[in-house]
Amino acid sequence: MTSIDPGLLALLVAFVLAGAMVNGLIGLGFSLIAVNIIAVALGTKEAIIVMSIVSPVTSGYQLWLNRSAAPLWIRLRPVIAGAFLGSLHSARSPSSSSWTGSARNGRRWRQGASGRWGPPWAS
Repeated sequence: MTSIDPGLLALLVAFVLAGAMVNGLIGLGFSLIAVNIIAVALGTKEAIIVMSIVSPVTSGYQLWLNRSAAPLWIRLRPVIAGAFLGSLHSARSPSSSSWTGSARNGRRWRQGASGRWGPPWAS
């Protein structure tokens, strides 16, 4: 097992706490802040692994603290079901899209049938 430098560990803990503070203040943003900083320190793959372990814990704690809002959750069942189904679809077929993810001029472009790159409406 490799050891982590104490200074790096303190930095990681500080940014996780900063992300948790933002999440506590506005209700979201934990991963938006923490994963980017952790990715710089550890690498992208390791940051995703760390956040996939830490995020459910912090979200579960926040859910437990706000359990008195359960009647609101009943009204949100269609939204939650749609998000769940969309996540399953995206996880099952991430490469089925023709989008390349490369941004040119602030827009996403793709390679059309002619082999030329362009916006999706020009293929």
